[in-house]
Amino acid sequence: MLQNLAKHGRGENGLFEISTHYSPFLEVAPIDYRKKPAKSLKEVIIKILAVNDIKYDAGEVARAIEKYKDMEKILDEFHYEYDSEKVKFSELEAKVPTLDLRKIIDNLMHPDKKSSIKDKVENRLVAFEHSLFFDKDMNLNKIIQSTSAQDLANFLIMYYIDTSGGALSMDEHFTMNRKCENEVIKFLPRASLRVFVRNYFDKENLKIVSEMVEETKQNFIEMIQESTWLHEETKKNAILKVEKMRKMIGYPEEFEKAGALDKTFETLNVFPTDSHYTIMNKIKRFVTEQTMEYVALETPLDPKEDVMEVNAFYVNDENYLNILVPFLDDPLFDSTYPTYAKLAGTGATLGHETGHGFDPWGITRDENGEKRDWWTPEDSEEYDRRVECMVEQYNEYDDPDFGKNLNGSYTKLEMVADGFGAETAWRAFKKLDLSREPEIIGFDEYSMEKLFFRIFALDYCTSRDTSTLEEVLERFHPTDSFRVNGVFSNMKAFAKTFNCPVGSPMNPEKKCELF
Repeated sequence: MLQNLAKHGRGENGLFEISTHYSPFLEVAPIDYRKKPAKSLKEVIIKILAVNDIKYDAGEVARAIEKYKDMEKILDEFHYEYDSEKVKFSELEAKVPTLDLRKIIDNLMHPDKKSSIKDKVENRLVAFEHSLFFDKDMNLNKIIQSTSAQDLANFLIMYYIDTSGGALSMDEHFTMNRKCENEVIKFLPRASLRVFVRNYFDKENLKIVSEMVEETKQNFIEMIQESTWLHEETKKNAILKVEKMRKMIGYPEEFEKAGALDKTFETLNVFPTDSHYTIMNKIKRFVTEQTMEYVALETPLDPKEDVMEVNAFYVNDENYLNILVPFLDDPLFDSTYPTYAKLAGTGATLGHETGHGFDPWGITRDENGEKRDWWTPEDSEEYDRRVECMVEQYNEYDDPDFGKNLNGSYTKLEMVADGFGAETAWRAFKKLDLSREPEIIGFDEYSMEKLFFRIFALDYCTSRDTSTLEEVLERFHPTDSFRVNGVFSNMKAFAKTFNCPVGSPMNPEKKCELF
């Protein structure tokens, strides 16, 4: 049954998922996020049985659903463990002898492409010592062996139905809230991106931001070189990591060639007579096949990547910056904005994402994204002390919405990146010839230094946060207030620009600085 699910494009089957966590490598892993079973699951199953004229016992259906929920609870105890050790794929296979993982993976490939990409995919299979497979007391193999074949089959079928709710037209909740344009953008992001770029996007922005990334990297290198505490060996490795950091601005250059993107859709055939469910199944199968080609390095972009998201991010295990097209468009960015405005907004974000290569997770990987300790013991200890300074600062921060109830241990990765982003953007700003920069109408009385900080803060300008404290404590990002006031309070440049007295909240005597 798992192989049949794979033929339908299901890399996630309820027991585990086959995914590109460490793209472009393929991993068999615990399901990273499980949704609670839908409240309407019983109703949907009964409708499916009725529509297909299948006789059923309502009591049996109810009992099967309860067993499904029980098994979901057991599997939900196993999470994706990001600190797990890497092992050989054969070691993972040995832990689940009841499953033929390679055959399941084979069925995720397009039949016409299998012969040309199978070996390439197999060479890019990775495995990690997740508890789901390697725990001695309870693991997937034991769960499978202790579950009857009927209950296991019911579980897989129900998981399939439960996670197909958005494609089915039996639940009014889904059909009433379904918007066709959003469906296309969500499930065919690359096609949507192509339409947007062709008709609405200023491609000049790509060149400008690409140059800004290189400028950011140079300023980051200067910051490392000027560090008073890093040893030369650590500096050398850190600079190498910045120099080797790859980037994708907007989309892969390969997609600029005429017909290049269209060619990737040759195997997706949908027709006006297809139902919504049929179309969604075809798209899911297509995306899975494209993922296999991506793993085989036959296509340059992960098809599951939401390229229509307003976002920029750093990929740790590839040492790779990804700046998406919607992030490079109005109102966040425009080629006509003054240079200092671009630096204060987009430039700070580029510095932030580059900084993730040097946050507490980033420093555990080298210039190739490989896990390696390249810090001297002394520098590693000093780095930890400086990060702890930020943690304590956030813990003591009197947030206007949540008071002194925050937890810096949970947000330290983002706080480190925020600090790097502000510092590198300011370095770029200080190199500008401000006499050549236009003023912003309505802000003539402000110096451009003050405007820099005001524009920086706009990214976090929002209404008061009505989230509960529990919700905030689960977030990886600090509060919007801290991402402005907390970051600026650590910058001597801010205190100087606004003449903040020493010892005041925005110019504390003790500042948390990294490099």
